[in-house]
Amino acid sequence: MTRIPLFGAVGVVNTALDFVVYACLVSATSIHFALANLIAFLIAATNSYFLNSHITFRSTATERHWHRLASFFVVSSLSVLISTLALFLLAPVLGAIPAKVAAMFVVVPLGYFGSHRFVFK
Repeated sequence: MTRIPLFGAVGVVNTALDFVVYACLVSATSIHFALANLIAFLIAATNSYFLNSHITFRSTATERHWHRLASFFVVSSLSVLISTLALFLLAPVLGAIPAKVAAMFVVVPLGYFGSHRFVFK
């Protein structure tokens, strides 16, 4: 149970990083929202892996590092696909930034479940 607050704290940092990078790219450049989402997600997911690996789940077994990294890549890939699909559905109606906020309400819980169940088990 003590992992949930740590995951939450790391999640807040990563969600903020994802959102700030996305918002900056969408607002300050002509990058399409889907590409901005991918770039922001890759930056935040990389940060998430290292912070969750070392802080939340305190993984020390180096022989499992590559397995964890591959599992994290699969979970993250599914998350970015869901997020991007949500953006394509919601951005025309809500706008790019509110759509990103809405997508995060689905993607963040899925990220915790996937990380806890499949990556850092």
